[in-house]
Amino acid sequence: MRYRQRVLWVALAQLHCAIEMLPQTAGPASPSAEGVTHALGYYDAVTGDRLGDAEAASLRPVFVRDDGSVLNVAVAQGRGDASLVASVPLDNTRRYRVRIDGASSLRYFGCEAEFEADGAPGRQFRVLLVPRQREVLLRVRAGHGARWRALSDETLSRSELRAAAASEREVEVHRGGCDGASQGAPGRWCVRSLAESPGPMNLSVYVPGFGLNAVTVDATHPARALFAEVSYEGQVVPRAVLQLGASAGVYQGDGLGGVFALNVTVAGAGVELACPMQSTCLRPYLHLGGFASPYRRGTFLVGPGEARVPDTTVTGSLLGLEVGGGLTVYPGGTDDKLRFSAGLSMLYAGRDAERDAAHRLTLSPAAAQAGLGAELQAAYRLAGSFQVFAGARFLALPRFGSEGRQFSYLGDAGVRDALASMVQFALSAGLGVDL
Repeated sequence: MRYRQRVLWVALAQLHCAIEMLPQTAGPASPSAEGVTHALGYYDAVTGDRLGDAEAASLRPVFVRDDGSVLNVAVAQGRGDASLVASVPLDNTRRYRVRIDGASSLRYFGCEAEFEADGAPGRQFRVLLVPRQREVLLRVRAGHGARWRALSDETLSRSELRAAAASEREVEVHRGGCDGASQGAPGRWCVRSLAESPGPMNLSVYVPGFGLNAVTVDATHPARALFAEVSYEGQVVPRAVLQLGASAGVYQGDGLGGVFALNVTVAGAGVELACPMQSTCLRPYLHLGGFASPYRRGTFLVGPGEARVPDTTVTGSLLGLEVGGGLTVYPGGTDDKLRFSAGLSMLYAGRDAERDAAHRLTLSPAAAQAGLGAELQAAYRLAGSFQVFAGARFLALPRFGSEGRQFSYLGDAGVRDALASMVQFALSAGLGVDL
């Protein structure tokens, strides 16, 4: 399955930890065996918030001489405004390293920096730590070329974000926000790196119906929440289609007519306005339409008895509205250009009075009534959103008009009371546009 991967960054800079020595208020002094006091304050490098004692307790400070030996220090937690105070013996060394070990922390990576041993006997440090957690706001779309459709929140709620196979021991993924307050938010995930140092976190996304995809989240990004967009090659289903065309009656028709239709695709409840490129896509739609159709029908002279002979032909025009629904099929691999649809509608049509000019009779007065309509159609999208379509239309109106004249021994035959139905079959073609 073809797919595209894109991760949207909201900033270009990378996030790094930092151990900053604050301005010293005391005068210069040489290091001694008694040690130099270090006050360490821990801060979140993304938000700038100071870490509480509980969060700082899992961070272990380590002091290393320039020869690589680790210094033994006396540590006191939470003294004054500092998260940690350490007395560090800096004799017999010119430089030393301050390392914050974050291996035991589930929330922050460690950090390291080098400093001169000479300096004030009391030092304050501001330690900016990179958080292990990142919120990932997942967006999924399907399409091709310039045609793309974002998948719904319902599909996002059924999708899964997990660590990639090669990163299962280094990445933890949980649904919802990292603050625990957005557990039900679709497309929101909390990703935690368990690696020794910050870097790319490789993830995989599973979207029902579309399959697996790959996402990479960078732990050095300066934003707490990252937008990750995953794209699949797919067919795009229009939200609605507007059509306008002409029709020609094949059975009980009389010349050219016109058709109008607005077909709105029914989405929701797991039905997306997109589907995988190679899959055949079935989508229901709601139909609102109108038509103007001339007709021609034959009448009978009935009698005497059961005899029925063709008598005359009457013509007229139908003008109607129709409401219904149907199903559109998008064959797989056609880039959503080819569509087939079938629909059924309730219609309400009116006509003028029907006159039998040969016998100077008004066979049927003007009337309007309900009926049924059906349509089969094929459409092809030419370029962009424009399409051509061709199809066959069928309509049936019961008790449409008089059967004709009734034979009488007394003289001229009058209008027969019995009513006949009207059935018309027509071909249609025209242009449409995807909305």
